[in-house]
Amino acid sequence: MLGDQTDVSVFPYAAMNVRLNIEPRFSDTEIENILTMNYSTKYSYLILSLLYPDRDWKDSVYHEDHIFPKSEFTTKRLFERGYDAGTVAAYQKHYNTIANLQLLTDKENLEKNATPFSDWLPTRDPHFKNRHSIPELSIVKLPTYGFDDFLAFINARRGLIKDKLHVMTM
Repeated sequence: MLGDQTDVSVFPYAAMNVRLNIEPRFSDTEIENILTMNYSTKYSYLILSLLYPDRDWKDSVYHEDHIFPKSEFTTKRLFERGYDAGTVAAYQKHYNTIANLQLLTDKENLEKNATPFSDWLPTRDPHFKNRHSIPELSIVKLPTYGFDDFLAFINARRGLIKDKLHVMTM
């Protein structure tokens, strides 16, 4: 038994945290580690699921999806775009991390396939950006959702995800 909890309809997470000596919040270091987690690792789906608290988990199937398609991040393709070695390295450092991942329904993911994000985003509903922590161009001063603005997008989205993780553990 964890303390004097008498209402069995309330999960005793606070008492468990005290008993196990666990801090119920993510530290800044933990959030930074979360943001470096890569696609399809043992924790990536779990981390992404934290960002979607309103999802219907029992009646839908969700896929981890690269916001900017992973097929565009090969060394060859990046050099063909005219990027220098430093930019190629930066793009490849971030394309497979949580900041470039989202959970889509199986149907949405199949429809999107490898469509460039800047082409696909306008086809989404008005709440899509908020639901998926997509930065608003006007707020974060991103020029576009185009591939050339990938690093600015990643930096802005990392900030939104950090804020979301801080708020959910308060």
